[in-house]
Amino acid sequence: MNKKLAFGVIFDWIGSPYHTGIISGISNFTLNKDIDTYCFITGRINSPNDWEKKKNLLFYFPTKEKIDGLIITCPSVSNILNEKEVIDFLKLYKDLPLVTLGMNVNDYPSVEIDNENGFKNLLEHLFYLHKVKKIAFIEGPAGNPEARIRKQVFLNSVKEHNIDLKSILFVDGDFSILSGRNATKKIFDEEGFFPEVIISSNDQMALGVLEELEYRKIKVPDQILVTGFDNVDLSVDKGLTTVHQPISELGYKSAELLFNIINKNSKETRIILPTHPIFRTSCGCKEKDVLFESSMKIKPLAQETLLEKMNDMGEQLITSFELKKQINIFEESMKFMGVGTFFLASYENPDKPFDNSRIISAVIENKKVALREDVFKTTNLFPEEINKYRKSAKTYIIQGLFHGDEQIGFFMMDFFVTDGMIYETVRQKLSVALRISSLIGELKDYSQNLERLVEEKTKDLKKINQKLQEEINVRKKMEERLKRSEEKFKDIANFLPTIIFETDLNFKIEFINQTGVDFFEIEEKNKLNLLDFIMEEDREKIKIYCEDILSSNNSNFKEFRIVTKRGKKQTLLAKALPIIKNKQIKGLRWSCMDLKSFTNSFLIPEETFFKKYNLTQRQREVFLLLLEGYKVKDIASKLFITESTVKNHISAIYDEMGVKNKTEFYNALKEYQLKQFGYESFIFSVLSYLIKDESST
Repeated sequence: MNKKLAFGVIFDWIGSPYHTGIISGISNFTLNKDIDTYCFITGRINSPNDWEKKKNLLFYFPTKEKIDGLIITCPSVSNILNEKEVIDFLKLYKDLPLVTLGMNVNDYPSVEIDNENGFKNLLEHLFYLHKVKKIAFIEGPAGNPEARIRKQVFLNSVKEHNIDLKSILFVDGDFSILSGRNATKKIFDEEGFFPEVIISSNDQMALGVLEELEYRKIKVPDQILVTGFDNVDLSVDKGLTTVHQPISELGYKSAELLFNIINKNSKETRIILPTHPIFRTSCGCKEKDVLFESSMKIKPLAQETLLEKMNDMGEQLITSFELKKQINIFEESMKFMGVGTFFLASYENPDKPFDNSRIISAVIENKKVALREDVFKTTNLFPEEINKYRKSAKTYIIQGLFHGDEQIGFFMMDFFVTDGMIYETVRQKLSVALRISSLIGELKDYSQNLERLVEEKTKDLKKINQKLQEEINVRKKMEERLKRSEEKFKDIANFLPTIIFETDLNFKIEFINQTGVDFFEIEEKNKLNLLDFIMEEDREKIKIYCEDILSSNNSNFKEFRIVTKRGKKQTLLAKALPIIKNKQIKGLRWSCMDLKSFTNSFLIPEETFFKKYNLTQRQREVFLLLLEGYKVKDIASKLFITESTVKNHISAIYDEMGVKNKTEFYNALKEYQLKQFGYESFIFSVLSYLIKDESST
């Protein structure tokens, strides 16, 4: 080969040991061959989750200009599609050599796991040796082809052994530990079923079963047997009987097959790796394979300081409002965690992300790189100049940065740790932080434009005093210019996330932007009076506030409560400025923010909060996603658990904190921040920074 090879790998998700195990195997092969590997975290095709659809942008990053061959984890990326839809999807990469991993599609070259023989041998062991008849079977995701195969193998074995289907209970699962616990609760509490064995379609669900049985003081294997499928590291620790599948080898072989296809070294196009059962104490057998290494790691071999640094980085990022500071925080955190190479890029035009991107941070082999030209075609992944600094092949994790409906950019970093949630946490923290700094930049530009208009107006008024004739001419020009400026201001205001409206001196609302219309829940903008929305207890306070502004022309923030058109009670943090026309004050211009929604975005507590309350790791994940604004169904999809499970976690969090509902939850969190850190004063300082004092107008 004349040039250095580069492989692409498409994953839906990186937060599980299955995915990081595959990456480890691919990386073992490619680094040995000096091949760059780009792992694109794309989400699933046709996902019902909006947040996952935003990741789909990365489906279009692998191109023949940058990638020499592609590996696609079909079972997870396409588990919502039928076979024809999967084939149509793969046509997107018709110009690239392609290997499907975990699933054979339309005779594409593939590397798969033998899901049948290893599992069948495990079932034979249970039916022959342990003679089980009463069985609970926990299924995997309905769209996952491996889960379907395992269920069919189970049904075939049950039929061969003449086991009555009435003695079998099938329970839904999603391959997560939590779904294993929930399935166990359903078996005992909803179905009133006490099986001889609980057979799980994968190890993580089986580990959840073991946790729930331990909680219920049901002894394994004395009272019930438990089995899984995968042989993850915790299965060794817990003595779980399971089926070993070589996840790392699956990744290694797929990279090797792709390499041979590109180099035309082999005619082999389909590889099926064997599986075999491992019998341990959870089925009542003595451990026969205690030295056998697990298929994949659920947790990295990382120190506690790594997790602490991740939390610290997130806190610093969301409380820093300038891009330059955020980049410094990110670079220092990556250095601390041992990430030697990473790139951070933003789209020049978020509406056309594939046109061009701009590198805003580049560190190569622990050295920060200053580029002569930092703009590049997005699908090139980084500017060509960077190649001269790279000395050896790397395995990169590539994730999109987005917030809500807005695409921000993407980042690439070394595959440096096997805990996939580290990469996902970095993505979330960066997305929120970069969106905050972007909004603040927009607000500062808006404020500066207003200041410039006021300065120009003041200068023109001084000139008017010099000559009467000149005053007439300038006044006409200024009136036309001011009219255009006012029209432009109102056009801009309608696109701002800030609530902006204007009132006359009797509080009649003469203009209100779209954000204000949505907040006050109004349909008709005419004949509205601000005092009609303000709670009666606050009306006198707001009148005094306006009198102070009109008499001293000195404006500060003021908090007051309102009732929307539909009766919802809200709290506004407002700042009013005089509207001056023809040297006379004609009214007030108001800039407001919904205090509750803004403060909630800064409510994420420090580690001391979690140490105070005894929350599990999963409860902590649900807690943080709540604060980031996700709904119950989105949290369920993001964590691969059911909505009812999310609700159970929320109830457990409320119980631990001693609150009854969401309102009390936020109040308790704010009270904690106030007590610990004087958090209210921090919020006011943030708002003061966001909207610069405009009293000079």
